Amino acid sequence: AEEIRKLAEQSNTFTEEIKEIVSDLTAKTGQAVETMEKVGKIVEQQSVKVEDTREQFNIISKELDNNNKAVEKLNKSGKELEKTKESLMGIIESLSALSEQNAASVQETSETVEEQTASSEEIAASSAHLADMAQEMSEMVAKFNI
Repeated sequence: AEEIRKLAEQSNTFTEEIKEIVSDLTAKTGQAVETMEKVGKIVEQQSVKVEDTREQFNIISKELDNNNKAVEKLNKSGKELEKTKESLMGIIESLSALSEQNAASVQETSETVEEQTASSEEIAASSAHLADMAQEMSEMVAKFNI
């Protein structure tokens, strides 16, 4: 009977130890479940943040594409402006050459007018001289007719 009592006491002791172990396991399992729930929420939040980040990167990517297109347009406009500038410079050079030619023509015309004026003055002087000579001849002829 002593042995049965010892076995019963040991059985009670083991039962108490098992109850404590089961109680600890239950508590730790509860903590593990709470931790898993927290981890699940954190993972869910991180997934949302990752999706937000992905959307932001997509927006940034589109803006970079738009910026690249704008830079390409600016480069194209710059090249067109350069061509227009070169064309205008050619026109300005042509106009400058024409202006120089016109100035030379005006100078030549002025010189020609001066020459013609001088010639006209010489002709007028010669005409006056001829008129004087004709007058003298008339007077001489009149003397011989008397």
